[in-house]
Amino acid sequence: MLLPQIKEFIASRGEFYEQLENKDWLIDLGFLTDITAKLNELNLKIQGENQHIADMISAVNAFKCKLVLLKSHLLKKSLSHFPNIKYTVESLNLNNENFTATSYLEIIDKLIEEFSSRFEDFAALEPVLRFFINPFNVTEDDVLKIVSVYFELHNIKDLELEIINLQSDIILKAHSNDKMFWNLVDENKYPILRKCALKIYSYCATTYNCESLFSNMKYLKSKY
Repeated sequence: MLLPQIKEFIASRGEFYEQLENKDWLIDLGFLTDITAKLNELNLKIQGENQHIADMISAVNAFKCKLVLLKSHLLKKSLSHFPNIKYTVESLNLNNENFTATSYLEIIDKLIEEFSSRFEDFAALEPVLRFFINPFNVTEDDVLKIVSVYFELHNIKDLELEIINLQSDIILKAHSNDKMFWNLVDENKYPILRKCALKIYSYCATTYNCESLFSNMKYLKSKY
C-alpha cells in the first residue's frame, strides 16, 4: 500500500524498476503480502510461554479452516480477505472480472495439503486432549479405547475403573474448570489417569523454552 511513495522515492534517486509497472507482478506481490501476514498471525499465536498443546492444535486447525475460507472467496473473486490484492486491483483501475486467481488457488491448495500432512498426528491427539482438559464433558463414545490406544496401555481393566470413579467424583467435578485440575487428582486413587495427564501437560506446545534458553546462553557467552 506504500507503492506510490516507493515509486516517488525510487524516482528521486533516478532509478527505475519495471516490476513496479507490471500489474501481474504487483498483484502477485499483493497476494504474497496477504498470505504471509496470515501465516505470521498464526506464528505469533503459537509462540510465548505457558502455552498448552491444545492452544497450538486449536490455532493450527483454525488456520486450516481459514485457508479453505480464503479459497472459497478467491473462487468467487471476492477480495475481502485480501486487502493488498484489493488495493492493487483498485489502484490499477481493474475490476474483479479481470482478476485471475488460478495460481493463487493452487498455492492455497498446497498450503492446505502441507498443513494436513505436517500436523496429521493431531487427529489422534485431539480426542485424548478433550478428555484430559475436561473429563466430565466427554463427547467421544469410547474414551477407554481412545486413551488406552494412544498411551499404549495394557491394564485396561484398572483404567476403566479409574475413569468411572473420576467421572463420579463430586468434589473433583466441582473443580473441573480449575487450570491446575490434575494437581488436585489423588495419584493414589487415580495413578494411571494422573500419569497420562502429566504426560499430556508436559508436551511442549511451542519452542519458547528452547529459544529463551538459547537467548540466555548468548547473554552468558557475551563479553558481559
